[in-house]
This record gives sequence, C-alpha cells and structure tokens, in this order.
Amino acid sequence: ETIQKNLELAELNATKDKFFSIIAHDLRSPFQGLLGYSNILSSEYSELSEEEKLSFISRIEELSRSSYRLLENLLEWASMQTGQMIFKPEEFDLLVDLYPTLSLVKQMAQNKGISFNYIIDNSTVIKADKNMLGTVVRNLASNSIKFTNPNGKITLEVKRTDNFFEFSVTDSGV
Repeated sequence: ETIQKNLELAELNATKDKFFSIIAHDLRSPFQGLLGYSNILSSEYSELSEEEKLSFISRIEELSRSSYRLLENLLEWASMQTGQMIFKPEEFDLLVDLYPTLSLVKQMAQNKGISFNYIIDNSTVIKADKNMLGTVVRNLASNSIKFTNPNGKITLEVKRTDNFFEFSVTDSGV
C-alpha cells in the first residue's frame, strides 16, 4: 500500500510540474504583449493619436481575453489530470445554459470580424455535464476562430439523432 501511495504521489508531482511548465510557456507570450502595449500607452499616451490609442486598447483586450481562455483551459486540464473534475450529468435546457458560452464565443468571433451563428432548437433538453459541455463547445469554437480569417463564418449546429445530440462546428477557415 505504501508503494502504491508513493507512486500516486510521484505521478501527481510530475503532473504538477508539467502543469506549471505549460503555464509558464503558454502565458509568457501573451503577457509580454500585454506589458508592451500597456507600456506604450502609459509612456507615449500624449503623442499617440486617438486611433492608435484605440488600437492598443483593442489589442490589450484581445490578448486579455485569449490569456483568460488559455488559463481556464489549463485549469480544466489540471483538474482532469488530478481526477478533481467529476462528471456530473444533469438535465437542462441546452440553449439557456449554453447561452453564456455562446455569447462569449460570438464576442470573440466579432472581435476578429467573423460571423458566428448557432442553430439550436428552442426547449432542447439534454442530459450532460454543463461544465464539460461548455468547455468542449468553447474549445471547438475557439479553434474555429483561430483558423478562420476575418469576414469568415462559423456555425455551431446541434441536431438530435436517435438518443444522442450531435454537435457540429463548421467554419470557412482552413
């Protein structure tokens, strides 16, 4: 039993180390951008045109959003790795409970000049884990946004097939 506990602790420690390594690597670049844009705004504010100021503010907002999404994904990954994310299926109205995620994705798409639409029947009741489903939809849509050019189009469609719901994300990107 002691050997088993030691192995589990060693595995948890390795997972923690990997997690911190990923965080350090993946967050360094966006934070360098945030610091750079903030520095320019604070040190050269009076010399910048209104258009330049708005451009820097927009870039800071975009980097902040993408960094936050990345951090959310990393924390969810860590929870799954350590077994802390527990599958809790429940029945809920898909459109009502997925709406905050859909709104966030729509805003992210609009920030890049991309059209985002969703096709979900009203009053669709589904049995799933709300948090996991939101994470999956957010990740799929974020990937579509990442690989779709401005003026592109992304559509999330949910169809019922037999006893299952099929989620599809289509886009005009690569």
